[in-house]
Amino acid sequence: MPDFLGSQEAARYLDVQPATLYAYVSRGLLDSLPGPEDGRRRRYRKSDLDRLKRRSDAHAGEGAAAASALDWGAPSLETELTRVAPEGPVYRGVPVGDLVREGAPFEAVAELLWTGSLPAVRPRWPDALDSLDLGVRMPAPAWPVDVLRVAVTLAGLEDPARFSLSEDAELLVARRLIVGGTRALVAHRGRVDVEGGSVACLVESAFGLVSSEAKHRAIDAALVAIADHELNASTFAARVAASTGADSYACVSAALSTFTGGKHGGACDRCAALLVEIARSGLPRSVLAARMRRGEQPPGFGHPLYPEGDPRFRLLVEVAEGVGRGRVPAWLDELVATGAEMGLGEPNSDMGLALLARALGMPPEGAVTLFAVGRMAGWLAHVHEQRRQGFLVRPRARYVGA
Repeated sequence: MPDFLGSQEAARYLDVQPATLYAYVSRGLLDSLPGPEDGRRRRYRKSDLDRLKRRSDAHAGEGAAAASALDWGAPSLETELTRVAPEGPVYRGVPVGDLVREGAPFEAVAELLWTGSLPAVRPRWPDALDSLDLGVRMPAPAWPVDVLRVAVTLAGLEDPARFSLSEDAELLVARRLIVGGTRALVAHRGRVDVEGGSVACLVESAFGLVSSEAKHRAIDAALVAIADHELNASTFAARVAASTGADSYACVSAALSTFTGGKHGGACDRCAALLVEIARSGLPRSVLAARMRRGEQPPGFGHPLYPEGDPRFRLLVEVAEGVGRGRVPAWLDELVATGAEMGLGEPNSDMGLALLARALGMPPEGAVTLFAVGRMAGWLAHVHEQRRQGFLVRPRARYVGA
């Protein structure tokens, strides 16, 4: 057998579908090398395949594998968008840490995810078709994610390009959708609108922040850091919807509905509440201990994909420190150390977003807003990718009843 195998031969050798083979690559379990004549034709080392085959054979049988596949288990879908690496997400081959530290604008990173090309300057996205006055349609204290859900649905009803599946039309819809959703937050909160402003400017306006270049850069960085994270629950929901032929507005609505859960987007709100409680007392150890004593799992710690710690947390703390002196609480080191001592693990991106939102002077709901607005770029990238792949996402159930 040759030292290298092509994609089809490698998939047959491992007895998996080609999509599973590519997912092994995206998870870092297998190296994919460019072909000698055509870089788009990938090839795989026979020795790497043998290693993976031995590992697979050592696992339990098919039933156990199927049972764990949807629970942080085996990769299940092929993607060219984001690889989760020990140093954090890698968007189309570009580490997110590099993008944040180099000051890449959110709009440019969204275009990278959508098209594979990173613009040299911030793209100018079109304004939404119409400003949506949600103030009279929703109660004033509505959660920002619920405002986005309503805004996305209403914007879809007004967009004549909604059902067009051409690549150009879908990209136009993606840009309108993010701008329109964020602009709806501005309108709902009764703030001053910013015509033609960036998404970061719109987020500033929505929360009435005193505009500054440092805050603008920090918001951009947060949106970039959280833009995609391969097959999280909301992204999977968006891909399932896209696979049925649902339009982009419907796909993002499905993602936002999934995002509302306390184990996903809602975790940011729980982290923000924890930080408020700690800030009042200045005693992280006492607050965490009291929660543990009550049988509550403190939010914002640990991540199954980052056993050595979520690198996005430190990245977001760096950004928060750049906003200005004293923006990061003095008790942060104690919070991190106490979490480790209690076996909670390192803080994750939810905690990082909550800390950054606090540093920016946002109210507690600012963290989940940054998360939702930024992640829309990733949802739409996966929608576009699922369209190109063209198959219906329909997992099988393993019946265990009588």
